[in-house]
Amino acid sequence: MELLNLKNQKNYFYIILILSVFLYFAGLGSTPIYILDEAKNAQCAREMYEKGNWIIPTFNGMLRTDKPPLHYWFMSLGYAIFGINEFGARFFSALAGVGTVLSLYLFTKRFLGLQVAFISCLVFLSSLNLSLEMHYAVPDPYLIFLLSTSLFCVFHFLQTNKAYFLYLFYGLMGLSVLTKGPVAIALPGLLVLAYLILSKQFSFKSIWKLSPIAGLIIVAGVALPWYYMVDKATGGEWTRGFFIEHNLERFTKIKEGHGGFFLITLAFVILGLLPFSVYIFQAHIKAWKARVNPFILFSFLASMSFILFFTVSKTKLPNYTMPCYPFIAILIGAFLKQAGELGLKGLKVPIWILFGIMAVIPVALWFAIEMEPQIKDMKWDSIWFITMPITVAISLRYLYKKNFQKFFLWLSGGFILTSLIFLAIVFPKVYRKNPVYESLKMIDKKYPVVAFRDFNPGYIFYLGKPVPVLETKDQVDSVSNANPHVYILTQERNTDDIANNNFSKIYEGKDIFETPVTKLFWK
Repeated sequence: MELLNLKNQKNYFYIILILSVFLYFAGLGSTPIYILDEAKNAQCAREMYEKGNWIIPTFNGMLRTDKPPLHYWFMSLGYAIFGINEFGARFFSALAGVGTVLSLYLFTKRFLGLQVAFISCLVFLSSLNLSLEMHYAVPDPYLIFLLSTSLFCVFHFLQTNKAYFLYLFYGLMGLSVLTKGPVAIALPGLLVLAYLILSKQFSFKSIWKLSPIAGLIIVAGVALPWYYMVDKATGGEWTRGFFIEHNLERFTKIKEGHGGFFLITLAFVILGLLPFSVYIFQAHIKAWKARVNPFILFSFLASMSFILFFTVSKTKLPNYTMPCYPFIAILIGAFLKQAGELGLKGLKVPIWILFGIMAVIPVALWFAIEMEPQIKDMKWDSIWFITMPITVAISLRYLYKKNFQKFFLWLSGGFILTSLIFLAIVFPKVYRKNPVYESLKMIDKKYPVVAFRDFNPGYIFYLGKPVPVLETKDQVDSVSNANPHVYILTQERNTDDIANNNFSKIYEGKDIFETPVTKLFWK
């Protein structure tokens, strides 16, 4: 069964390459840096770049212990090439997305064949959630690429004994440790151990075959120098903040309100891989039955390792499980190919469920946009998303005609097209209405700007200078007395303490799809 009757197999590769480039680079520099995590990461990279300090991460002049520096370094390179702007901050995130898709294609083709590789890549590319993630100046795109590719490499070694892939596995793991920390060792280690046990290869000989001592040296050689230097340069402060607060406590405690019912991790995965995640349960059941195939077993264990690990974790976020999405795409791709060959059994009910979900989305977005004061005049843009239920309806029609090729190509192509429209047109248009972007038009940079308690970190990136943060009314009084003209950024709940200081409110705007209300005062 072939989805496309292409005489030259290389054309499948070129289609995947072109689609991923268009999708992940669409509108990349058009959307303002506004979302909290992206603003902090982009600004931290900017401060390291402008200071020429590649060791100590800072945000607004203060030590930032949230993440290791690999993505900061790549964003700095983006700034050096493209300038300090949105495109420069996001360029290597998009490139990591393209790299992930190509890695998925090449390794899957090697072990499961061309058609499963092509289907799996289209499953991956159909996810709007993943396309959004590859547009953000955050560490996750880097981690998705590095971890998934490193796991593909270790599997390749276990199958072929080619030492190059083993050393590449350890090298990429070291880079992953520079991206996210110890989880980049724990999860691959757990996965490889589970694979050796379930494939009945677990022994001292098989462990020794993995050259753990050489691996430890490679990982340490890549990652340890920076960890040592930052620990020394900050007197251990970065090390304590990162390993205790952002690793141990995130696993054992709910941080920043990101908790939830234990099944929420699975819900994140299903939502994150729509539309084809409607087959996630069937794909995993089929994979377990077909576990005699080593690559299917490995992909199954990769999926389960990440999902179970972050189900146990007290802090739960949608992006935590994303490094296993390529492996879930493989399981769904293998399931769909087999279903196509066996008469499409079991495919209809999930698509009807998907149609019900997609039919609601344009209507829900209409009302959601209408309720947002910043963007209520853009509610007609929700009409773009009618492509999703239409696409599902057409694919359903071909499913009943037992035409798998047209069913799959319509469903994947329709969602990829929707993602392109959203990322190139809708998303930039909506996010230019955010309060940071709107209020910046009213700020003359020659006058001082301060913040009172809470404020959106996106301001710092666009102002290009630190923003002093005041915490008390006395500090507000002091700044007011010392400056004939000054701007104060804050949020609505803090405004009582700014009263009676000759400040005038010149801007007020609610954060898009969030509760805080940003206010800008001027004296």
